[in-house]
Amino acid sequence: MDSRSPKRQRKQRAPAATAAARLPVAIVDDHHDALPQLHRFIRRKRLAFANATMIHIDAHPDLMVPPSMPAAAIFAPRRLYDALEESSGGIAEWILPLIFAGHVSRVVWIRPAWIDVERRVEIEDGEHCFVVGEVKRGGVLRVSPATPSLGPYFVDEQLCAPAEAMVRETTQSLSLLVHALPHPDPLASVSSAGGGTSSASSSACTAASTAGTSSASMSSTSSSSASTAASTTTTFTSSNNDLILDICLDYFCCANPFARSWSARFGDASLRTLRSFFFPNEQRHRTHDDLVARRALLQRGIDLVFGASSGDGDDGGGGDAGHSGGGARDAPPLWRTARSATVFFEALSFLVPLYASTDAACVALSALHALLTSPLSPSRTETAETRALAAVEAGPMLTLPDRICTPVEVDAAIALLREHLTPLVATKRFGAATIAASTVDGYVTKSRARQILCKVLCMLRCLFGGDGDSNGGSGSGGGLDLCYGDGCEFLRDL
Repeated sequence: MDSRSPKRQRKQRAPAATAAARLPVAIVDDHHDALPQLHRFIRRKRLAFANATMIHIDAHPDLMVPPSMPAAAIFAPRRLYDALEESSGGIAEWILPLIFAGHVSRVVWIRPAWIDVERRVEIEDGEHCFVVGEVKRGGVLRVSPATPSLGPYFVDEQLCAPAEAMVRETTQSLSLLVHALPHPDPLASVSSAGGGTSSASSSACTAASTAGTSSASMSSTSSSSASTAASTTTTFTSSNNDLILDICLDYFCCANPFARSWSARFGDASLRTLRSFFFPNEQRHRTHDDLVARRALLQRGIDLVFGASSGDGDDGGGGDAGHSGGGARDAPPLWRTARSATVFFEALSFLVPLYASTDAACVALSALHALLTSPLSPSRTETAETRALAAVEAGPMLTLPDRICTPVEVDAAIALLREHLTPLVATKRFGAATIAASTVDGYVTKSRARQILCKVLCMLRCLFGGDGDSNGGSGSGGGLDLCYGDGCEFLRDL
């Protein structure tokens, strides 16, 4: 029989038609594990190869990249996956490789409304454009921000380089929209859902579904603001390209594991001291060049206080926030050698321009000296060395989001998110979705991840079809084709 007979062709086409009716959803724990799943969706033609728009719903931008990773590794998937796995920041370094490879050209970052933007926002709300490319010197990946409103995010990680330092043929442009949905009115939006506190999967899903359909009980202000935000996102995604829906569960409830670990070991009182050194003054509304100069000065201070190994080193690719270099590389850390706060301050007097005044700098640096040199309780297992190491690890992370939301607040946030996504689902083609639990590094506890994921999956079934069945398993729910990454066994029975 001819291998191309109609009967044979029908057998080949049927699975593709079935798969196309479902939204492929990859559920992972570490967020960078979403990258191989998206590559798989592209290979299987369930997601377009180029120019997709990502709807990134997360407490963090996730727009970094391993500073020393060669750009060429992005086109060697196994090498790329290994680099992200080995990187301390891999969970925040998986989107830029998609952009550099041309798979994604637009990103909408929907951040939680509860992030304290007056304190220190990583990237300001609004639309931004920048270039991603391989630099000529070093062959690593860097970004060239076109707008100062991108703020300190890329500068802090020493990922900036001027466009002229990049290999022109490798550059890719990215359009980024950052905004928050309005603060939810939790009592209004879930009043008929019973608060969503049940631990049973079916009860949690019922609560999420009810919360999602109770937009009529949502406050008029929140509903109006949500509609405005939805219109902004719809306009930004006006092309006919595929959409990728990416949801991190820390959007709904996020701990700062660095701050919490420090507090558990050394107490809450010293957190302000650390913050005043690593973030000495308000950094909003500064020019890019000013941010670069301030970051270089601060890195010099960090290297001097804690030892040069604490720094990121040279950016390796013609970036504009490189390591200060100099004799500090071989010198012992200042916290160990400065015998008094006066000596400590005098050695760090070059940091005074970072503070509001000389007096403010003196107070902050004297407090840091006291923190790093004060005697530890004999009953503690910590040493002065482990305390200094913990300080340099936690300090740069103290501005990460930190809020443990109640189940009622989570239900309200899901209701607003569903309202935001509804017009997009009605008018755009979603090629794939990814969900990250973020439990391994402590941003979300496993118990909260299970509760929130159940509600998120019910929201997706309401948006993309399905009967709301919560029995789990690959392909359950009618409109969703679920698959689970390694380490997600605790999520499979939802």
